[in-house]
Amino acid sequence: MDYLLYPSPYAGTDIQVFSLPCTVTNLEWQVWRKPRGVAMADILCIGGGAGGGDGRTRAAGVQGTGGGGGGASGISRVFCPAVLLPDVLYIQVGAGGLGGDPGANGTAGASGILSYVAIKPDITASNIIAISGAVAAVGGGFGAAGAGGAGGAASTIAVIASMPLAGLGQFAVIAGQAGSAGGFDAGGGAVTIPVTSTLRGGGSGGGGHISADTAGGSVTAITDSWLSEQRPAATATGTTGRGSGGSIYGKLFFRFGGQGSSGSNTAVAGLAGNGIEGSGGGGGGAGTTGSSGGVGGSGIVVITCW
Repeated sequence: MDYLLYPSPYAGTDIQVFSLPCTVTNLEWQVWRKPRGVAMADILCIGGGAGGGDGRTRAAGVQGTGGGGGGASGISRVFCPAVLLPDVLYIQVGAGGLGGDPGANGTAGASGILSYVAIKPDITASNIIAISGAVAAVGGGFGAAGAGGAGGAASTIAVIASMPLAGLGQFAVIAGQAGSAGGFDAGGGAVTIPVTSTLRGGGSGGGGHISADTAGGSVTAITDSWLSEQRPAATATGTTGRGSGGSIYGKLFFRFGGQGSSGSNTAVAGLAGNGIEGSGGGGGGAGTTGSSGGVGGSGIVVITCW
C-alpha cells in the first residue's frame, strides 16, 4: 500500500514530505525531527522550477513570437547513517518562478528558488547538508520582435563547497533540464525526455505566428520508452490550444514540465501549462493578446528513514 505516492509509513519506514514553498530565501523554514529507532536516512532535495516567458501581443496578420519554457530544478540526494544527523534539521523549500506577464508585452519568466536542508536555519554553506543546485533554474525569455523567447537555463549541479555536510554519507547531484525556445513564425520548440538521470523536465516553448495559428511545443518521444507513452498530449493550434500542466508519475517520481501554449493569428493565444514539483513552466503563445508564461513548479524535500 502506498501513502501519497510514497511507500506506506506503516511498513517500518518514516517518510516526511516538505512541500510548503518559501518565497524569501533564508526566512521561511520548516522543521524535521529525527524519528526514534531509525538506522539510515535518505534526503532528497529539489528546488523550484522557473516560469515560462510571455508570448508577444500583435495585430492579426502581423508576426508574433512565442515565449520560451522555463528551466527545471537540479536534484541533490544524501544517504547516510541516521546516527550522524542531529535530532532536528531545517528545511527550506524553494518556490517556483512566476510566468512572464503579457500585459507588459515583454516579460521573461522568473527564476526558481533553491531548496536547502540545514542543521540550523541559516544558508551559510557550513550549515548545509543538501542544496538543490549551485544556480537556480532560469526563466524562459519573452517573445521579442524577430525572435522567439530563449528557453530558460537549467539549474546547475550543486558543488560540495555549497553543501559540505553531505560528506556525512554518500551523495549525488544532478542538473535540471533547460526549457525550449518559443516559436518564430512556427510552433513552440519541443523538449526531449531527459536521459541524464534528472527527474524534472523543462517547459516547452509557446507558439509564434504570422499568418496562421500554430501549436505550442510538445515532448519529443523516445523509441520503446514507457515515459514516451505517458508524456503530455501535444498542444492544439489556435485559441483552444492550452498547454498541458506538468504531469505526475509517482512510481518513478518523474515530472514533465508545463507545455507551451498555442499561437493565434487572429485571436487571444491559448494558456501555457504550469510546472509541478521543480519542473519548468511552459512558454506563452503569441496572439492579438499574447498569453502569460506558465508558473514553475515549487520544490519538494523528502526525508526517508528506516
